[in-house]
Amino acid sequence: MKIAVAGKVMMPRIVATRRRSDHRRMPWAHHVCAGYRRPEIPRLSKLLLLLALTGAGQAQATMSVSDFTRHARYSEAVLSPDGAYLAVNVVRPDSRDLAVIRVDDMSLAFSISAGQYEHVYDLNWASDTRLVVSLGLSGKTHAQPIPTGEIMSIERDGADGRYLFGMRGTRSDTDNNPDRTRRFRFASQVSPMQGDPEHALIQSFSIMDRPERRQALAERLELKSGRSHWATRSPITGTVEFLADGTGEIRYVQGESDQPGRVHALVRDPATDEWSEIPTTDPLAEFVPLHIADDNRTGYLKVREGSDRYCLHRHDLVSGKRSRMACHPTSDLSDILTSPSTGHVIGAVFDAGPPIVTWVNPSDPDSRVLRGIAAQFQGNAIHLTSRSRDGRRFVVRVDSDINPGRFYLFDRDSATLRYLLARRPWIDSAQMPTRQSISWRNGDTMIHGYLTVPQGAQSKPAPLVVMPHGGPFDVRDTWAWHAESALLASRGYLVLQPQYRGSGGFGRTYRNEGRHAIGSTMTGDIAAGITALIQDQRVDPNRIAMVGESFGATLSVMMAAQYPDNVAAIVGIAGGYDLVLQRRELVAADDRVSLRFFDAFTGSDKTLLKAHSPIQHVESIRAPALLFHGKHDRTIRVGQARRLVSAWPADDKPNLTVFDDEGHSIFAPRNRAAMWTQILDFLDEHIGNS
Repeated sequence: MKIAVAGKVMMPRIVATRRRSDHRRMPWAHHVCAGYRRPEIPRLSKLLLLLALTGAGQAQATMSVSDFTRHARYSEAVLSPDGAYLAVNVVRPDSRDLAVIRVDDMSLAFSISAGQYEHVYDLNWASDTRLVVSLGLSGKTHAQPIPTGEIMSIERDGADGRYLFGMRGTRSDTDNNPDRTRRFRFASQVSPMQGDPEHALIQSFSIMDRPERRQALAERLELKSGRSHWATRSPITGTVEFLADGTGEIRYVQGESDQPGRVHALVRDPATDEWSEIPTTDPLAEFVPLHIADDNRTGYLKVREGSDRYCLHRHDLVSGKRSRMACHPTSDLSDILTSPSTGHVIGAVFDAGPPIVTWVNPSDPDSRVLRGIAAQFQGNAIHLTSRSRDGRRFVVRVDSDINPGRFYLFDRDSATLRYLLARRPWIDSAQMPTRQSISWRNGDTMIHGYLTVPQGAQSKPAPLVVMPHGGPFDVRDTWAWHAESALLASRGYLVLQPQYRGSGGFGRTYRNEGRHAIGSTMTGDIAAGITALIQDQRVDPNRIAMVGESFGATLSVMMAAQYPDNVAAIVGIAGGYDLVLQRRELVAADDRVSLRFFDAFTGSDKTLLKAHSPIQHVESIRAPALLFHGKHDRTIRVGQARRLVSAWPADDKPNLTVFDDEGHSIFAPRNRAAMWTQILDFLDEHIGNS
């Protein structure tokens, strides 16, 4: 099917549409609890909003460090049920704001600024005119926003903003007149409900409960009063996720099983409110609920059953029958594409390298439409982000290794795909380095990875930066645009992102072979990848650096200790360098959930943890090191970096930069730009690309 692509250079226009200001402030004042003082809420300047919506100042000839370290301008773009408006999450340095745009002419209907350190964290349309917003906070000790579990609703023109759920509701004057919005619970949105514009479906848990003892409730929240009505309770304790059908009935719940690293899912009968296991003969089977079609009886699951990998299954919620729809020989199911008309899954996505789509349900009326869109964006991943109620319009996000993400509107009546917004409009895809999917052997196992390649002919072996991902378990890199590897490659460095064993996405066995093997199997897989690139004469063996964040930093320093002849420079960001201390801190914090996972995958034996701790092997390291850490990191405390510096030989101790306003991730753009400027200078000095 041929689809016309219209408006490739069309940008949103700002036009005056209201006598009053189109920009409002969040209606917080009378909702905050006694004693809580809010900072002054600044207006979002019209000029700044114009720049945000038009993409002005995009694509320069030479991309600066800050071009790569800035956050995406938009995190969400959600189409209203009537297909007339687009709700956009506008990202600013210290807040996330909300703008509503008229789709037909891309003019601004209204905008709202949450205020400094306040964030529109998540948003959905409850009806044609009303939005439901989840809130978040950042601050002077954590630049990265975190959800607060609070919920508001507001009209699309900025009217009738109401605080509905959370701790900052007003205190009641008497016990007989409680404020229904004031809850000591943490809430998140489950889904909008078809045909019920007065309610939103949420799930919540008590903030007083320990993580492993939390029992989530599903509730129907009134969008005018803040009252909530019982839907069901999770039979699984701990962190869970509900999945509802279009009528708002909860049909699935998933959470962690009693075996760390395994998913436990149950299915619910709404007539009896009873939960049951999904039948299987495989004792190792795992089920991850993904989606329910518009018929409200067909579920779609990510399933490991009789297979090492996650496959796509169809599940009949009435009969209980299941059938496998798609599987891949090496890769787990990573995403699905659904029909805007019927809600049925029509594509199964596997990230073996570049995304591969297995098309299913060929008789679905939207199969040809989605295939046509995918054909026009070959090499990109396609994500259906939202749709109108009648399915006549829908929004897709398109991204790839060189494309940080662009939103398009498909209009069925005109059969056109119209450009809407770019998440990072200043990034020119034509200037971006491309990524290759590569593999190599370590013993009998094929290891996977990505290689980002600088533009231009490569006539001689190049300097290499190896960037192991964090986690390290059940985490992986993907084909999507990656700011740090793109930045490094733009400066002439080859960048290897190894998906060592322990990584997610390549099956249960591949993941489990990394257990208790941080300093053995994982580092061996990385070293084998480096060796393969040297043998192919793509890499200069004397100019190799390790750059890692979180557990990637642990692996980077460990690589330098185990392979001192191959590593010429080390950069560690928020790393854990003493695994014995890290486990001790989990015990002291009584963090039972994290400790159980740590013991199962990293290990609990002190001798093993010492053997795999970089701090125990610093005497073997010959490469200079550069370290960064957030002062308020609660995941891996800054003391880890300071202890590593103290243990380092006295003649060449690493330089450690501690950011006073950061947690585990170095998040603020100003800090990221400063950090990566230092990293580039450091790499140029020790493995320079000239």
